[in-house]
Amino acid sequence: MVTFGDNSGMVVIGVGTFECRIIKLKDVFYVEGLKGNFISISQLCDVGYKVLFNHHEGKMFNSENKIVLTALRDNNIYKI
Repeated sequence: MVTFGDNSGMVVIGVGTFECRIIKLKDVFYVEGLKGNFISISQLCDVGYKVLFNHHEGKMFNSENKIVLTALRDNNIYKI
């Protein structure tokens, strides 16, 4: 089960690996019916990335402090 900020929840149907460019995350949940893909900031930090947000964008840095991903903010959601 995945719980969201409003305390609603959805059932996790599967677990797998997500790869995007040079990012690889293990144990990613598949939730049927979810209208978007969400990345857990805590999961990114747990595997060694640093994440920094401001009003306009979020940036993800690798262990050498190089930017590996930028997410622009759109309607209060940071989109990759």
